[in-house]
Amino acid sequence: MPALAPSSHVFPDGTTPGEMIRFFRSRAGLSQAKLAKLSGCTSQTVKNWEAGRCPPSALLLATIRQTMGLSRDESRKLVEAVSRLNPYR
Repeated sequence: MPALAPSSHVFPDGTTPGEMIRFFRSRAGLSQAKLAKLSGCTSQTVKNWEAGRCPPSALLLATIRQTMGLSRDESRKLVEAVSRLNPYR
């Protein structure tokens, strides 16, 4: 059976934005510190996202999607997961 392409990753229902960010960051080979630097935020902010303490803002969400090279489908899934936490974002 052929390996799945990175953009075909399927997240189970209930996957949190933090879990998705951690997966995408790891796949991109980035440390929390490196993602923070590339996104213009602090390492603590990335830790908070991944721990589920707070989701990224819309501005940072767009930046991290570009930084980690997410496909449209992956971007959509991440935005939907963040929206489930705060539907007014």
